[in-house]
Amino acid sequence: ARATQDRLCPKGQHKKTPGGCPCVQPGGDPGLPVAFRVRRVIRVENSLMWARYVMKRDAIRMRRTGEAFKQFDPPILSSGVVAQHPGVFAPADSSLNEVYLFHGTFIRAAVSIAKMDFRIDLAGSSTGTMYGSGAYLGECITKADEYAKDEPGGYYDG
Repeated sequence: ARATQDRLCPKGQHKKTPGGCPCVQPGGDPGLPVAFRVRRVIRVENSLMWARYVMKRDAIRMRRTGEAFKQFDPPILSSGVVAQHPGVFAPADSSLNEVYLFHGTFIRAAVSIAKMDFRIDLAGSSTGTMYGSGAYLGECITKADEYAKDEPGGYYDG
């Protein structure tokens, strides 16, 4: 594994550098995280938004019937997790390149996203926009974790 320039120096000694500071390199001190411990799982879903998404996905499916398009190569990392836990994830339609991705943020923003969807006008307001305005999603939970923020003492503490 390699660090990215987004992961801040855990010791506060280095600025953001391409490839990450020496502290978060393999063999660095403390190095990259090697494991995570799940302390709590909270399902956040807006049923109305989900229903709108399903309608749009079905419309795309109808319009693209018989149309072949390139699949992800290599496959998206989260696809393996989804396949291993069918009781947790609704099946993703690989023929439409539908996948589960992760978005790292803090609790209040996650609740706001669940209530009102992503607000592109707020994109990058706390971390910047390397590739322009948009909702940044990743296939690896460790990347999303770089942007997640804890709220000590908050309702969802831990």
